[in-house]
Amino acid sequence: SVEGQDKLGDNTCNGHTLLVPLGDHGGSICSAFLLHLVTPHAPPLPLGQLNQPDSPLKALFLKMEGHLLMMYEIAYGKDNKTFLNTILYVTIIYIIGNYISLLTILYICLVCSMTIPVLYLQFQEVIDSFMGKVSEEKDKLLEVFKTKVVSKIPRAPKVE
Repeated sequence: SVEGQDKLGDNTCNGHTLLVPLGDHGGSICSAFLLHLVTPHAPPLPLGQLNQPDSPLKALFLKMEGHLLMMYEIAYGKDNKTFLNTILYVTIIYIIGNYISLLTILYICLVCSMTIPVLYLQFQEVIDSFMGKVSEEKDKLLEVFKTKVVSKIPRAPKVE
């Protein structure tokens, strides 16, 4: 290479012209195995499985289609309840994430997943009765909220 220019050499390897950096000794690197990367070919998709009724591939595609349809409906405002729930959950995760690191959250989830089932099996009757009382109280509060607040909101008549 010429002094003052970049140390790039114009090399030929298997009929291909390549720009390869030269070493301090002026030798060029011509290695076909670095340039012709051999990528393994994926096996063809077994499309015959999509026509079978019990195919796991068909079940996977149907599940993916359902999730994509749900995201489409959320994005275009057709499912407002799920959209608001999504915003609520993302906001809660954002607020918690500001105070606690991801590693701590994962550790808490691991500890809870190991201890809560054992505690539930030990105290199943007490927990079930308590949750029944909480559910009844929640239903009463929702009924009061509906009668005092929601019933007073004017609504347009449904057009069919």
